[in-house]
Amino acid sequence: MTNNIQETAFPSTRTPSLLDETRYRQIFEAFVDLYYEIDMTETIRVLSPSVFSLTGWRPEELIGRPVRDIYFNPDDRAPLLHVLFATGSVQNYVVLLKNKEGTPISASISARVIQDQNGHPTGVSGTIRDMTESIRTQKALQESEEKFRTLAESSPFAIMIYQDNRWIYANPTAENMCGYTADELCRMNFWDFVHPDDLSLVQERGKARQSGQQAQQTYEFRIIARDGIVKWVILNGASIVFQGKPAGLISVFDITDRKQAEQDREKLQNQLRQSQKLESVGLLAGGVAHDLNNLLQPILGYAELLLMAETSGETGKRYIQQIIGTVERARDLVRQLMAFGRKQILEIQSLDINQVIANFSRLLRRTLREDIQITLIPGPQPGMIRADKSQIEQILMNLAVNAQDAMPDGGSLTIETKPVTLDAHVAARFPDIVPGDYVCLLISDTGTGMDPKTAQQIFDPFFTTKEMGKGTGLGLSTVYGIVRQHGGHIQVYSEPNQGTVFQVYFPVSSEDVAAEPPAKTDRKPVMGGHETILVAEDEAIVRDLTHAMLSQLGYRVLVAETAKKCLDLAKAHGDSIDLLLTDVVMPEMSGKELHAQIAKLNPDIRVLFMSGYTANIIAHRGILDEGVQFIQKPFSLQALAEKIRHVLAT
Repeated sequence: MTNNIQETAFPSTRTPSLLDETRYRQIFEAFVDLYYEIDMTETIRVLSPSVFSLTGWRPEELIGRPVRDIYFNPDDRAPLLHVLFATGSVQNYVVLLKNKEGTPISASISARVIQDQNGHPTGVSGTIRDMTESIRTQKALQESEEKFRTLAESSPFAIMIYQDNRWIYANPTAENMCGYTADELCRMNFWDFVHPDDLSLVQERGKARQSGQQAQQTYEFRIIARDGIVKWVILNGASIVFQGKPAGLISVFDITDRKQAEQDREKLQNQLRQSQKLESVGLLAGGVAHDLNNLLQPILGYAELLLMAETSGETGKRYIQQIIGTVERARDLVRQLMAFGRKQILEIQSLDINQVIANFSRLLRRTLREDIQITLIPGPQPGMIRADKSQIEQILMNLAVNAQDAMPDGGSLTIETKPVTLDAHVAARFPDIVPGDYVCLLISDTGTGMDPKTAQQIFDPFFTTKEMGKGTGLGLSTVYGIVRQHGGHIQVYSEPNQGTVFQVYFPVSSEDVAAEPPAKTDRKPVMGGHETILVAEDEAIVRDLTHAMLSQLGYRVLVAETAKKCLDLAKAHGDSIDLLLTDVVMPEMSGKELHAQIAKLNPDIRVLFMSGYTANIIAHRGILDEGVQFIQKPFSLQALAEKIRHVLAT
């Protein structure tokens, strides 16, 4: 092709004046971008001085050389020329050139075809801009954005950006936490899934931060996820500028598990404090029981002896009966305290709780009002537990009477049993539970129910919602003590006007169930006998009373106030003594040790222990040792007579 381009350092399309040439030269030399012209043979004809800053070559070193000499890859020219001659111009075509040292240079080429007056192409002119720094900056920005995206999308925190109270970015953790996709979140208002009770707090903090006020950057609140689950989160917020407008950047972490752990820990601490409080009352109850029962024993015993005397008269007998009734109520009160404090002695045997409930329900139906409907739902298999039958009946009676009081206008009482397995997860929430198999006794009513505050106090001793004089406040605390002494657990569920459900858990027994003895019928006082009984009692008033009661029953009685005197009597009378009736707690040695010494002298002697407080001398953890016979003070003449005949017959 014909070369019509002048070989010069600046372009010239007409003959310029001196002033024009100076002006054009100044403009030409001031170019930051490189200006170039090449002819149709692709030979460089014109270069602006800025070529030096771009390539390190001076213009005169390149003019006259093929343009391919400054391409890092000469083959890159073909696509460029194809586009150029097809369209007449090219804008910002990025290629790699090379500098004088051969190092690649990222450059953006703009070009147009030069034509003669007839429209024939004579060459190409244009500009070249150094893109090295721009591309480096762009690459750094892309890398930065990629790092941020990787960090944001792999973060355990929910990272979110909001602007004008709407989300504009949410990472995958935010999607999982809220249950909404990022697209869904970006169509939602900032407050849409904040828990209503925490909405004002979040709004106040968010608005303060957006307006530039000082606001707490980190705080906790609740959200409601798409599936309705309430979650606790902790938020850290910051104000940023995004796309030229104020925005908020927040990171949110799910602390629901931590909150649950804190609640569980607080619950366990409350249970511990409650247990310690109840234990203190139990220790007090056990401490006073011995002395109080020793005081009640002579009152009850002498009153019964007076009642049997012929000289009492009708009025006197009526007064004596009032005394006996009062003492019996006092005795029951002490026993409730001992049951609560887990200080009473249990006569444990293997029982089918379904059978116990069935037999005891007859008494319940006679005891409760007629407007209380009782429904029994026994479990699908025998509910075998190791328990004291009388104490299980005490639980049933106390809970049934409590239910009756909650149904003043009548209602339904349901007694149900079912086998359950309590695992380690349940045991972790309740310190008194050992994982394993249990029989659950459920007693539910349709009564007035309780609010949470009342439900938390119902097992406290002397707590009652009844009017003054209508209750002692020991019924449910007694139940609590009995259940705990049996190694069980009790829970209550109740809401106002929705009734109450007590759940009592007893460990399952693997032993054969004992046959339920026939129910007792009313009968005349058991007569005594003519055997010889050795009484060991350190309390004089109780010792004298016991002597009188046994004499009234026809027995030959020997009495001793100390263990030493008791041993002396045993040596003196030898095998003629049939029964040792001894207090558990004695000076010098315990009743159990005393019996062991006497048994060496008289191996066939029977023993009956009596006490107002066991001190675990004849029982282990309150459970009577197998084969040991025991009578709890204060006892009646009838109870003593029956117990002695039972011991002598075994």
